[in-house]
Amino acid sequence: MPGSQTPSIYTRPVKITDSVAAISARGHTIFIKLDSTLWGFGINGQGQLGENVKDQYQQQPIKLMDGVIAAAAGEGYSVIIKKDHSLWASGQNSNGSLGTNNTETLFRFIKVLDGVRNVSVSYQTTLIVKDDGSLWGTGRDDFG
Repeated sequence: MPGSQTPSIYTRPVKITDSVAAISARGHTIFIKLDSTLWGFGINGQGQLGENVKDQYQQQPIKLMDGVIAAAAGEGYSVIIKKDHSLWASGQNSNGSLGTNNTETLFRFIKVLDGVRNVSVSYQTTLIVKDDGSLWGTGRDDFG
């Protein structure tokens, strides 16, 4: 766990931090604190933490952004929704999972879409529910 110098296998829960409202993990971990700040740690070799550096691994939780209401950790990427209902994304994008109309990997969060209510990820696919209730998708489409 972050901050620990002991074994990397834990057989019982170990406290990492306080005041967490929501969490998502997939090789890297992103979480939203009760004050709407986004934090992250873990694997970061493809920019999935959006901190604009090419760290292979971020051991300690670091603050990434303010004003976040939802977050989802994908396979090598992250997507978040800010309080203004805008969708932001960072990380690996070879299959278009960031929704940026290209396949360029990003090392910092960029705004992708407005009017977003919810977001979910699965491997390298991002599904987005807009404020009008419409469902949108981007990324891999292996199984329709």
